[in-house]
Amino acid sequence: MTETAGPAPGSGARAGPIEVAAGIIRRDTDILIARRPADSHLGGLWEFPGGTREPGETLEECLVREIREELDFTVRVERHALSVSQSYPDRDVLLHFFDCVPVSGSPAALGCQEFRWVAVRELDRYEFPPADRFILERLKAVDLT
Repeated sequence: MTETAGPAPGSGARAGPIEVAAGIIRRDTDILIARRPADSHLGGLWEFPGGTREPGETLEECLVREIREELDFTVRVERHALSVSQSYPDRDVLLHFFDCVPVSGSPAALGCQEFRWVAVRELDRYEFPPADRFILERLKAVDLT
């Protein structure tokens, strides 16, 4: 399922959308979120960890690589949860969310300001980018904690 937030990607003179994979990483009833570096696009906002897909890489490979680079631990990608198109003033993004589980290691803030394990009911306390709205709504709708 793909949701659209804002104008359709590619509606201006820009190149195609940037493809991003993000993980909904669960540990018991908590989900891992990370704060974007202050000097990055949407800096200081919280997000579901992940990053931009490189040429020749599957979305799942991208997600495993990005989490290893940003948080220094390994996850297993279980299934696709949702895809969202989002237009920002300077770029269009196609964001793919995947359910994941930790496999080895413990998170460390290497490529993010900080990270937290939070209960779904606490996610409203954090400011997320506009593209995360749909996955946040879905998580809250199925929260059984």
